[in-house]
Amino acid sequence: MTPGQIIALVKDVLIVVAVALVFYFVVQYGKDIVKVQDMHAVQKQLLSNAETEARWRQERENVDKNRDEQLAKVAAAIGQQRAPVYVVPRGNGAFMVGATMIESDDSSRITARSVHELLSAAYSLHPAFGDAEILEIGTQVRPAFPDNLPKLRRIGDRLYVNGLYRHGFLLAPALARRVAETVLNNQWYPEVMDEDPRERRFA
Repeated sequence: MTPGQIIALVKDVLIVVAVALVFYFVVQYGKDIVKVQDMHAVQKQLLSNAETEARWRQERENVDKNRDEQLAKVAAAIGQQRAPVYVVPRGNGAFMVGATMIESDDSSRITARSVHELLSAAYSLHPAFGDAEILEIGTQVRPAFPDNLPKLRRIGDRLYVNGLYRHGFLLAPALARRVAETVLNNQWYPEVMDEDPRERRFA
């Protein structure tokens, strides 16, 4: 082989090696580019998730704050009432709102303050009551003893049940059971009866 051929062979080998090196670096660099791009995408997604979570957290805090403010307003409005307020659905979109507690035996009229308190309480519970129509206003007196507690009183062969005040609907089942036990088994309940008739009988 002549010196010229050797030189040509060496050039060819160098060219092949150079091409191989270029191909190798291109492939490796391309992988690095993909990795960097993927990492940037992951970081961007994580940042977006963090921003979304922070926005949701702020929205929840705003909702909780608004809810607490509304509840505070409702509690303040109800707290100004002279008596607890109840709202009873009567069907066909009608509701009964009650009730006042005034020490009086006059059932002929209702005061402006009482109407204002009841309507304000209903509106505080739900703003839709602000557009409601007043169908009826009723006033009555409730039977009550000085301590506002119910009483079972036996006089002769009769048993009187009185003084349920504004809690008659709630207390009726419990008092009915006590009436049955008193009539059938001659039981005595000191919390609602003045004295034990058995002690009076043997005194």
